[in-house]
Amino acid sequence: MKTTSTSWLRLFVFLGSIPLWGLGVSTGAFSQALAPVLPPPASTTSGAQPSTTDIQLMPRQMMVIREGLDAVYGQIMFVVRNNAAVPLPFKFRVLMPKETSDFSPREGLEPGDVVLADAPSSQEGFRGLVVEKVFPPGVHMMTIGYKVDGSFGSATLTLSHPEGVQDLNLLSLKEGRVSLESSGLVKNSKPEEADPLYDALQLKSPLEPGQVLTIQVTGIPEGRTRLWWMGGLLGGILLASASILTLRTRPQRTGGLANT
Repeated sequence: MKTTSTSWLRLFVFLGSIPLWGLGVSTGAFSQALAPVLPPPASTTSGAQPSTTDIQLMPRQMMVIREGLDAVYGQIMFVVRNNAAVPLPFKFRVLMPKETSDFSPREGLEPGDVVLADAPSSQEGFRGLVVEKVFPPGVHMMTIGYKVDGSFGSATLTLSHPEGVQDLNLLSLKEGRVSLESSGLVKNSKPEEADPLYDALQLKSPLEPGQVLTIQVTGIPEGRTRLWWMGGLLGGILLASASILTLRTRPQRTGGLANT
């Protein structure tokens, strides 16, 4: 699917009102922004049975990233299009960081539409998410918010998808403190897509099935984690010093037992 730069610029502008954790804007706003990009769905011929090719996850996705206290808060935005004239069930994997510690379905989704992905019992941590629901005819914008814990002002986002990702844009506030770095990302070089509020990065090349994209996030505001570590280290040093001093200065025995 080809998109016009102007339409995506309008979509970026709609993101200006996104709050820190909710990161939510109305689905209607996104639908209006996408309306010039996506032509109206083709109706299924009368009497013809719809197939799985009539519904698909669109190739372009967007991720907005903001900093929190010792954490990164983000939102992944994606579109499903049903070309049939009747509602169709559809199931797909969501592109989410492996380090996700919390998530929340947002626009276009109910809590029951999102489940944890199947994974080997030996796998630890976050297993990924799967969306499974019935989609009416038309274009449907959906968003899922997530949280990744930070440490000492930085965090890592590890992205991979079993079916690959054709196009991914990552946005971060120009006035924010965070910086995104990855060998698989490049700056959006199209001046007509520049946004006054956000810095935009995009995939250097499509993410192949199973390929891993690692993003380093720095500049995260720190809470008291560093102070706790420093306090614990200092306390350990003082305790060790006190133990050594006690052993070296304790009274020594100078004689045997008295004869009786």
